[in-house]
Amino acid sequence: MPPMSVSSALSTSARCSYCHIAALRSLLAFTGVELGPRSPERPPRWMNRRFLTTSTPSRSNPTSENADITSENLSPDPLPVQSVKYIPANKPQPAIPWYLQVQSQAKRDRERDSSHPLAERQRIPDLPENSPPILAELLEHVSVDIGLDDLSILDLRAMEPPPALGANLIMVFGTARSEKHVHVSGDRFCRWLRSQYKLRPFADGLLGRNELKLRQKRRAKRVRLMATAGAPDTTVEDDTKTGWVCVNIGRVDPAEGMEESEEQLEGIVGFGTRSNGVALVVQILMEGRREELNLEGLWKRMLNDNLKEQRRLRKRDEQSERNQQEVDEDEQEDDALSQMARLRGSEAGKYAPLLA
Repeated sequence: MPPMSVSSALSTSARCSYCHIAALRSLLAFTGVELGPRSPERPPRWMNRRFLTTSTPSRSNPTSENADITSENLSPDPLPVQSVKYIPANKPQPAIPWYLQVQSQAKRDRERDSSHPLAERQRIPDLPENSPPILAELLEHVSVDIGLDDLSILDLRAMEPPPALGANLIMVFGTARSEKHVHVSGDRFCRWLRSQYKLRPFADGLLGRNELKLRQKRRAKRVRLMATAGAPDTTVEDDTKTGWVCVNIGRVDPAEGMEESEEQLEGIVGFGTRSNGVALVVQILMEGRREELNLEGLWKRMLNDNLKEQRRLRKRDEQSERNQQEVDEDEQEDDALSQMARLRGSEAGKYAPLLA
């Protein structure tokens, strides 16, 4: 193919100034003519574009493809082809469902802040003085994992004589949201105590996982029987709604620095030992049931009456001790006076013959 035909083919196939210059340089390099130093050339527009692939865009005109191939073969110094890489933007991470999201401790602390509308209901009360080490983790588990609200602590360790639930008693109160929540919370709480601390709690009023369904079926059967007999449904007692579960954890280790010990009480038959271990009881109630029973007010009145009685007895003991001390002092004075009178009598009898 003669040079003129090659140049005409290249000039007709080139569509931009960059292609014209590249074709002209290739032709002149083939003929041996130099044009001098190259000036910095601006890359074509298509090289500034961003494509999804690293390959150069294909052209629909086959003549241009042949022209590019011919120019590459004819050019002894082909121009470097810059590879265009597409850098995709950061893809948004898929949203995590709410049931798979794990709340951090900081988020839980923010929710308990005073600005949160549920902060007062979810607030964990302050620990009493010399509380057992298990109490802090117990309150955290009951509030965060189980979901009880309006937690409160009642310290009954000062009661004397101790209540029937045990000496050194600490009672925790919590509100559940429904009847099912009461029993599920009690069941999970007992399982947590068995697995974490190897304790053997006793839950009074707790209906197991299958016991609640069984009682509901029995009640429905009794209702059908009463309906066939013509009696109203209200005559059938609903024993599935208790609204109250009392979890007696038992005796746990005392506070740090206080070793558990037992002392024998004199003059008491039967329960003659006293231990400084702490008895824990957790009361799980529904909101209406908690207001109806008012166990906190009942125990607080008993505690106040007991403290008043203890102060009265203490004052009486102090007064009796003072009276006893006065009586002892009077007796000592009487003894001293009688002894002095005896001495005087003996001295008078000694000197009586001399005076006669």
